Amino acid sequence: MLRLPVVVLGMLRRQRRLDPVPITYVIAAGAGTVIGVIAHLLWGWWWWQVVAAIVVAVWLFFASTAFWGPFRVTMRDVTRLVSPHRAHRQEMAYLEDEVDSGRAFAYEVLKWQGNAVLAGWGINRGQRHITLRFCNPEDDTGWVEVEATTGAPVEPIGLQQELLVDNLLAALADVPHFDDIDQLQAWHLARQGDDQERLRHLRWEPGSLTIDSATADTQIGWIDDAWIAGFAFDDLTVLVSARRHDPEQLELGRVTSLRPFIEAMETDRPE
Repeated sequence: MLRLPVVVLGMLRRQRRLDPVPITYVIAAGAGTVIGVIAHLLWGWWWWQVVAAIVVAVWLFFASTAFWGPFRVTMRDVTRLVSPHRAHRQEMAYLEDEVDSGRAFAYEVLKWQGNAVLAGWGINRGQRHITLRFCNPEDDTGWVEVEATTGAPVEPIGLQQELLVDNLLAALADVPHFDDIDQLQAWHLARQGDDQERLRHLRWEPGSLTIDSATADTQIGWIDDAWIAGFAFDDLTVLVSARRHDPEQLELGRVTSLRPFIEAMETDRPE
């Protein structure tokens, strides 16, 4: 019974934009005492009630900052915290509606023979991200990931390439399972060395992909047998990364229904 209020209060404390220092409540209590004594002399109020009311008002003010700005707490956040399965169903329904209405886009590899799942999604500062992953169950070393972002500003070409390389390095990292945090940290340190070695082999080459039946030219970043490329169309950015697949052999098309990709993802999810 107490779980819900405790969890919600904990989330508000973590998400508030302004954090009071302890002396804030000391000052509030002191001011409340002075006002409470005056109220008691003038109207006969209990002075401690005024102190409690002012301290609570100060706490409510700081708690309310969790609802300010673009990162404010929403009912979806509360539902995700107290009922993850229900929140997931609501989020998937919302995501489907966004794609169906054209407010968000997703792109798939046409004529793909293999698994195709929803691999990632999110809304950040008005931007909508949807990532689909394509792989072959008989050979998991080869894969394609397509991320479509709606509402993203076009970044300078140098920053674009830097972000693309970072994304590719992250995609190439196959994180093993560790029971010991020290082993995980050691693995990450070793991976940083591997990334630096891979960057020595980074090369940018002109290339093209077919998107919505049209050929789109771009610069493709290669690291060994993996590559990444980005395309910008008005307020839509499409990021494609792959391993052991020829970019010129891939054809991308806009997804009309996200349901098959959601169902494939839920089938692969552990209970």
